[in-house]
Amino acid sequence: MPVPDESEMPWLKPIACTYNPSPDSLPVRHELPGFSFLKSDSYKEGFVRANASIEINPASLGIPWPTSFPVARQCPHWTTGIQSGQDLLWELYYLSSGDEKKLPQGLFTSSDPIRLSKRGNAAVENAVNASIYMNPGASRTKLALIVRIYLLLWLLGDVVEVFPERAGFTAMDMVLAEYPEVTQNRTTLPTNSPSLAAELINEDPVLGRQFLKSIIDWSYEMRNKRPETFSGLREFLDYRSIDVADDMLWRCARFTSDARLSLAEEDTMRPFERLAMDHIILINDIYSFDKEKADFESKGGKFLNTVHFLEQTLSVRSETAKSIAFHLALEVEITLEQELIRLNESAQFSEDQLGYAHALLEMAAGNVFYSATSARYGRKAAVPFKQH
Repeated sequence: MPVPDESEMPWLKPIACTYNPSPDSLPVRHELPGFSFLKSDSYKEGFVRANASIEINPASLGIPWPTSFPVARQCPHWTTGIQSGQDLLWELYYLSSGDEKKLPQGLFTSSDPIRLSKRGNAAVENAVNASIYMNPGASRTKLALIVRIYLLLWLLGDVVEVFPERAGFTAMDMVLAEYPEVTQNRTTLPTNSPSLAAELINEDPVLGRQFLKSIIDWSYEMRNKRPETFSGLREFLDYRSIDVADDMLWRCARFTSDARLSLAEEDTMRPFERLAMDHIILINDIYSFDKEKADFESKGGKFLNTVHFLEQTLSVRSETAKSIAFHLALEVEITLEQELIRLNESAQFSEDQLGYAHALLEMAAGNVFYSATSARYGRKAAVPFKQH
C-alpha cells in the first residue's frame, strides 16, 4: 500500500535519500508467500495501534527493492529514538573530558562544544534509522534503548575498524565500564545511576541482561586481531557474523519480541538464526562496499567485506561480485521461507520460537530498507528521496 506523507502520518519517519549499489543490474525478486506475514492492516484511517509497526512498501515508493520480502516495517517511535541518541552523545561528551577517553572526531561543533555537529546528528540519524527498520515491533522504551546501543556500536566501530588491536579506551568502554559486574550478579541492580545497564535490566531482568552480556562480549571481541586469510566463503561469513555482532542482533530480536526461549529451544533455532545472519551480512556488505572501499583506500587497514572477498577470490569485477552476492541473498531467502513454513507447520515449535523467527525476518527485511535509504552507505551516490 502507498505510504501517506508525514503530514498525514507524523509517526512515519521521513525518508531522506535512496541508494542503489548496483544501478546496472539488480536481481529479479521471487514471490515467496511465506513472507506475507510482513504485510498487515496496522495503518487504518490515520491510526496506528500502540507499539504497532508501520508497513512500508518500497516498490510503491520507487525505491529499488532487490529482495523477496514483500515490504519492510517501521517502528513508530522514531522521535523518541532521536532524543535518546542525542542524550547519549551529550552523556559521552561529559564522560570524555579526560585525555584517555576516545570518541570519533567531529561529533560536536567547535564554536559550541555541547551542540551536535552535522556529523553528530548524522550518527544519531543513522542509529535511529537502523533501529526503527530492523526492530519495528519495539515499544517506545525498548526503541530508546536500542538506538543508544546501535549508536554505541557504530561509535566503537568507527574507532577500531581500521586497526582494532590498536584501539584504546573508547566510547563503548566509557559506558560499559561497570557492566561486567552487573551481568555476573543476577540479584543486584545498579540503583544510583540511570545507566544503560540499569535501564536494560529494569526493562527486562532476563532478556535485558542477556542482551547486555552480548554487547560486552562483542566489544571485547572487536579488539582481537582479524584473520589474514579464509578457507572459503563459509568461513568468511562465519567470521563476518562475529564482526557484525551476530549474538547481539539475535538478543536484540528476542528483547524486542519478548521471546523467552529455553536452551533447547535456542539450539533448535540456531540454523534459522544463521540463515538470517547470512542475509544481513550479504545485504550489509553489498550496500556498504563502495564506502568501505573508499575508507580502505584512504586509511588502509583490513577490508572485510563479502563483495571484496568474492571479487578477490573469483578474480571478477566488483559489479560482478555484487551481483553474485545479491543472488546468494535471494537463495538464502528461499531457504528462510522453507524453514519458516516448517516452523509454522510443526507442533514442536513454541509460539515464542515462531515470534522470534518473525522478528528475525523483520530485522532482515528492515536491513534491506535501511541500506537502500542510507546516506551513510550511499554518500555521493545517494539521491534525495521524492515520493512517487
